[in-house]
Amino acid sequence: MDWRKKSVFKARLKPSQINRFDVKMEVIKKKPKVKLVEKEGYFTFKTKQINVLINSKTGTMDQYMVNGVDYLKENSFLPIVIVDDENSWAHKEKSFKNVKGQFALMEKQEGSQFAGIRGEYIESVRVIEDGKVRTVIEAIMKYNTSYLIQRYYLPKKGTEVKITTRVFWDEKMTLLKLAIPTTIENGKYIGQTSYGVENLLTNRDEMVSHKWNMAHNSQKAVSIINTGTYGSDYKDGEMRITLLRSPGYAAGKSDFSVRRKHILPQDRFSRFIDQGEREYEFYLNAGDVTSRRTSIDRESLSNNEKPLVLSFFPTGVGIKSNCFATLSDDAVQITTLKKQEIGENYIIRLFNPLDKSVKTTLTLQTVGIISELEFEQFEIKSLLLNGFDKTIKIVDLMER
Repeated sequence: MDWRKKSVFKARLKPSQINRFDVKMEVIKKKPKVKLVEKEGYFTFKTKQINVLINSKTGTMDQYMVNGVDYLKENSFLPIVIVDDENSWAHKEKSFKNVKGQFALMEKQEGSQFAGIRGEYIESVRVIEDGKVRTVIEAIMKYNTSYLIQRYYLPKKGTEVKITTRVFWDEKMTLLKLAIPTTIENGKYIGQTSYGVENLLTNRDEMVSHKWNMAHNSQKAVSIINTGTYGSDYKDGEMRITLLRSPGYAAGKSDFSVRRKHILPQDRFSRFIDQGEREYEFYLNAGDVTSRRTSIDRESLSNNEKPLVLSFFPTGVGIKSNCFATLSDDAVQITTLKKQEIGENYIIRLFNPLDKSVKTTLTLQTVGIISELEFEQFEIKSLLLNGFDKTIKIVDLMER
């Protein structure tokens, strides 16, 4: 029974409340025909804002233009395979850069069989969705006995491209990265840290960040939001996002405790880390450096803390509540809204993620409070809200 459907639609959610959408089913005679087809080795996707080329021979993104500016080079989002070893903790390693191979498209027959397709074999790069909201292109790749499915979610409106990578990993003592060569010249590499931004090394050393990374110079920027991968490296305009590594399981070594050639025993099966199926999600965007820096923190927050979807049918009786809290600017975030640790009041914590001063207006409609606030660069403000006498005041992080 074909009961379960996924509906994709564009919507702007109202803040601090439930938004209801009614979906009605309509029966049509047959599935709409895909309009985007391969031509001269590429799937060419164009809107008023972006131009994307997906290579039908490699499965990589060979062009990503935003408002006429090119931001990526050929072979972007190529899964590359890097030499690793048995050591689970990689005590002395500062970088992983010895590339030994890369994933490549599977032949039609093998790719179709892996995908569970019965009947006629299909190409290993194909359009699997082509509607009014987005087009989705899927590529199926292989390296040795490992498999990878990469999907590009191309929006009909906006510039943010979602990329998902599902890996069936069977390699040992090997590391997997996604290579993203950008057109950024003489650029810097930055990443989100706790309530701040860190300048990262640009010499291929492994770096750690939170929800996003960005390569930029004084004119333009390319950003990548992740939903759970924290390692990356950068050099000469190329970002490499670390997906997984498969050393031995709990296999450590030190100069004084291990005096043999191998850590793991060589006469039996040993367990290795990160084997099996994994899935990753990324959001690519680009533009001038000022707008990217202003938007990236909120974008990463919304992509990591997605709205909860409910099958919810309220009666409609009672008094409708106003929106609880809004901010007037595009950068400052409400990072915390909670009851205070001791007492009956509430804590609202705000954060400026920019390296410059900003102003914002906090409006609490429910209690009738409007407060104009000024923030220094990367400043955190904690506010104590007294709901009884409808007052608000600044406290420290210990709520004093």
